[in-house]
Amino acid sequence: MLLRRLSVAQSFLTDLNRSGTVGTKGRGKFYSQNDRWVVRRAIKDSEIIRAYQHFAAAVESLGQRVCITGTPRRLSGEKRMFNLNGKVAFVTGGNGGIGLGIAGGFIEHGASVVLAARTQSKLESAVSRISEMSVSGAAEKVLAVQCDVTDRDSVQSALDAAVDKFGGVDIVVNNAGTNRRADEPHLLSDEDWRYVIDTNLTSMHNVTSLAFPLMKPRGGGKFINIGSMMSIFGSPYASAYAASKGGVVQYTKSCAVAWAKYNVQVNAILPGWIVTEMTDEFGRLFPERYAAIAGRTPAGRWGQPNDLAGTAVFLASDASQFVTGVSIAIDGGYSVQ
Repeated sequence: MLLRRLSVAQSFLTDLNRSGTVGTKGRGKFYSQNDRWVVRRAIKDSEIIRAYQHFAAAVESLGQRVCITGTPRRLSGEKRMFNLNGKVAFVTGGNGGIGLGIAGGFIEHGASVVLAARTQSKLESAVSRISEMSVSGAAEKVLAVQCDVTDRDSVQSALDAAVDKFGGVDIVVNNAGTNRRADEPHLLSDEDWRYVIDTNLTSMHNVTSLAFPLMKPRGGGKFINIGSMMSIFGSPYASAYAASKGGVVQYTKSCAVAWAKYNVQVNAILPGWIVTEMTDEFGRLFPERYAAIAGRTPAGRWGQPNDLAGTAVFLASDASQFVTGVSIAIDGGYSVQ
């Protein structure tokens, strides 16, 4: 019986070390000293304390005493949950608007960020803005790569650059998007239809399917897909855009179901009316509708790109480990009335 209990205790220690709960620098040192089992470790997390307590119970069943030494050093719950230190985010359309606002939020919470977009001049401007942030080492945490998300080879090259620079990819924000309008759906040309669907939806599949294999060896990852109010509402003048953004929600759900077993969470953000270059064009084409939107929004204003950063950080962090397949509207209440 004594040998059996000892075997159980030793097995627990083996499993504990293999599980990764105890890091390579902190594997417990167990030894006998005057009939006492002494565990020495600088304990960094309450989960590890509980793990050692289970081990202590197993050892004490042998008639030995256990002493656990070391001072817990813990981050606050909020900082631990939302900490992105060591994470790498790949943001399409990251050179302006919503993408840049989200990228800035990631940098503030410790992540390194790859901005992938088509226009080099805007990429350079985006890097300058991030470099000027009051975050230590921000300039070293950002990489800009030219990328056409409708071209799989271009996407693969951009992902390769992310791996070469930062060692991998943990977070993907599928934000690249465009719009072509017509007064009614039947007036939209085939060319414009294909252009919008390819940029907003097919590109999402390109990026996601190529990035997913990079996440599996890292033990999981996060996809954040950017939808729209048109994911919820129809639009007579933006039928292709509405169709593509409705597809974003269903694609998000499909990937979430498929990849939950790999610890990969896939969620969507549905921005309301946000001040960007795209909505500036909307304002020029439809000034009366543009002016009416703030009055229709309970918050009484248009959103800013950084209004989405907090939700994106949540969805990119450990705080959302049990959240997948959902679409979150960030719209100042626009969609609830």
